[in-house]
Amino acid sequence: MVGHSFYKGVSNRRPCFIFHPILCTIRHETDQIMQQGMTLHVPIHLLPYPSPCGLLLLGCYDHRLCLCDWVASKRHEHNMSTLLHTLQTTFSHTPSPTTQTAARLLDEYFAHRRDTFELPLLTIGTDFQRKVWDALLTVPYGATVTYQQLATRIGHPKSARAVGVAVGSNRISIFLPCHRIVGAGHKLGGFAGGVAAKRRLLQLEADHVTTEAQTIHQTEIYKDVSSVASF
Repeated sequence: MVGHSFYKGVSNRRPCFIFHPILCTIRHETDQIMQQGMTLHVPIHLLPYPSPCGLLLLGCYDHRLCLCDWVASKRHEHNMSTLLHTLQTTFSHTPSPTTQTAARLLDEYFAHRRDTFELPLLTIGTDFQRKVWDALLTVPYGATVTYQQLATRIGHPKSARAVGVAVGSNRISIFLPCHRIVGAGHKLGGFAGGVAAKRRLLQLEADHVTTEAQTIHQTEIYKDVSSVASF
């Protein structure tokens, strides 16, 4: 099933052309589908994004972000194939306003200038998967919850393992923050982009939250000092 989460945004980022064997495979599969005569309406626009944690592939369908996937992930080709055949369309290697916006928002996120995202999202999965993915949006920037806690949040306290599988099937990484879900005892657990990438994302957010808290604290101290001085 297809689900929608609504946000806003625009950007002028230029496309980044990167050679990668999996991206070449995607282009080949798209060409094959076109040769078979499939009726095409709206394509999935793709844009590679070289993040500090690894190469991501952004995808947009009908003005909604449907992909922010780690190219090195074992599930990447499966994710691409699922999108292609579920939406009955093909891939376009030209940028779109939505993928350009997504790239700009990621630039800001990695530069510690953004802690929320405003962009329309398109999720494709079962009702249970979409319920889990929607719940990911309730985990604040800089925070973590366990798979068990997330299962409880969605009303399935005995389904932590199934929740973990659904989290691992997320195709819109970072925008749907699956990196904020950790194992029991706050062990990092698995991650499509690799454990090192997950650790780096969590550290990036923790550092930003700490810096903001220190800034607020220093501002409050300054106000107190100013108040005393003026008195």
